[in-house]
Amino acid sequence: MEEYVINVIQWNFIGAASLLTLFLFMQSDLTFDKRARKYFTLTGAAIILLIIFDALEMYYHYPSDDPFIQNVHTVLYAICYADKPMIVMFLLFIILRQEHKTKVLYWIPSVINIIAALSTLICPWVFSYHAHNVFQRGMLGYTAHLTALFYAMLIVNESLKRFKDKNYYEGATVIWILIITMTATILDTETNMRLVNSASAMCLLLYYFYFYFQLSKRDVMTGVFNRNAYYADVLMFEKQISALMLFNISGLELDEQKDGETAWKESLLSMVNIVSKNVYGSSRIYRIKGDEIAVLCLNQQKESIRIVFDNIKKAMKTSDYMFASGLAFNDRHNGTDELLSRASDAMKIDKSNIRVGRIFRQRQLAAEKAMADAGSSPQE
Repeated sequence: MEEYVINVIQWNFIGAASLLTLFLFMQSDLTFDKRARKYFTLTGAAIILLIIFDALEMYYHYPSDDPFIQNVHTVLYAICYADKPMIVMFLLFIILRQEHKTKVLYWIPSVINIIAALSTLICPWVFSYHAHNVFQRGMLGYTAHLTALFYAMLIVNESLKRFKDKNYYEGATVIWILIITMTATILDTETNMRLVNSASAMCLLLYYFYFYFQLSKRDVMTGVFNRNAYYADVLMFEKQISALMLFNISGLELDEQKDGETAWKESLLSMVNIVSKNVYGSSRIYRIKGDEIAVLCLNQQKESIRIVFDNIKKAMKTSDYMFASGLAFNDRHNGTDELLSRASDAMKIDKSNIRVGRIFRQRQLAAEKAMADAGSSPQE
């Protein structure tokens, strides 16, 4: 019994300490993003569940021909088997951040794996314990590994998007976490070293710290730099700023299938996506207000900045939403406040033009409708 307790502590001490640290930090920071907090909590709970049942499974991991011992051992391992891919799934949800309409589909592989694990109680297709309580893998004995691999591939895809969006640190952090967890899984499978518990907890804590410290610079909803980062960067790069672009949502046309908040969020993400796809080089994107995006262009030529700005405006015209834009070049060198003021004035003019154009189109459509109604009325 003493040896068992020592082994449980050795294999789970780092994982338990990491989770305790995580929960203490989350409780102390009430401003932490609620959705991220939810998935960090779910992931931590899944790891705690794994630690508990893995410790119980370890207790029954000894040679025995007693059917009761073998059945209990099977149930405990089945719970661990079903739980491990869910940890990777919750990690994927943390990385995704935003609510996806297809997120419910991500549960399907985990549900299939849970059913496969529990089916072991009836038929040993996945694994079994018999012949002196020895583990034997069945023909479906790698469903948990395939499920975790599926989620890992989705995580890699999200990481590549981070690199594409120039969010290199998060992309590298996620890839490193994935390498650690996958290595621990392979070693756990081949050598029964039971590394998944501690490795998962450490990686979760690592990503939390990255997430926490990035909140001081990154906007959670859009992934671009936030207002704090903007004011820090205009001081740091003051002499390198070539121009400032501003973009803003110019009114929303709601339909019956979307409420105001959903339409606003979609329009904001659409605007950020368009800007992110068109800027390049040393440009930096910030969300400086609720629906306002700024782009600092560093060490760039006027011609190239103008081309990028025009490309963004063309792409915005093809969007389902309307956006106003403003551009100011830093050729006066009167400070960033003056630069922001000029860009804001240009954006206000553009927004006014959009409003006038919308009113003109509405009147034109009304006039055409009136003419059509007049033409279709019966002649006296």
